[in-house]
Amino acid sequence: TLNAKGDVVADVVDSDKLQEGARRYTFTGHGRVTITGPAVDLEPKADESLRVDFRLDRKPASWVAMKLADGGKMIDVTKLLASSQEGQWQSLAIPLSCFKEVGGDLKHVSTPFAMEAGGPFGISIAGIRLERQPASLACPSLVATK
Repeated sequence: TLNAKGDVVADVVDSDKLQEGARRYTFTGHGRVTITGPAVDLEPKADESLRVDFRLDRKPASWVAMKLADGGKMIDVTKLLASSQEGQWQSLAIPLSCFKEVGGDLKHVSTPFAMEAGGPFGISIAGIRLERQPASLACPSLVATK
């Protein structure tokens, strides 16, 4: 189930590959977007990454964090997004091990994706999936403290 709560509006937009193939999230203040469902065990996939295909529509005016798994802290992706180009489709990948390091329970995942922003920000997301991570991919250095 896809949910948007707080100061965030969701609508459908075209992706780089499909008409109406993405969702745009416009944050006007503090808000959260989550995907929830029945719990799954992602522990056997702990060597994979969460990949998000996105277009930055408006650079974040405040912090932005992502989370996978139940429990644990959110991972701050503000710097990653702030350094991304606006208006271009691109991808970011966060190793599942990063979510585990901040206390996420990969054994019982009912929230495979959560994104929260503390202020104005715009992003369109065309895909969220697990994939094998490149060996050089590191965890973001900051953990959200909100």
